[in-house]
Amino acid sequence: MAVDQLRQNGIEGPYALAIDTARYTAIVSTTEHGGYPLMDHLAGSSIGYHHHDAEQVHLYLEESFTFKVAEPDAAVALT
Repeated sequence: MAVDQLRQNGIEGPYALAIDTARYTAIVSTTEHGGYPLMDHLAGSSIGYHHHDAEQVHLYLEESFTFKVAEPDAAVALT
């Protein structure tokens, strides 16, 4: 519905999503219960090596984004 609202306001994509940790967790959990893999839409994470020991390799995930509102109609609050 948010994308429809943006299009009605004359804002064409590409579109991005900025959300808090709780909503991110909710989106990720939907894929565990047979939902559409929304992680494909949220891709952009980088994985890196942190350290290892005799039993495990420790990696980290890093995500970054730049959010710029081109005009007031280019943002939609999801409630």
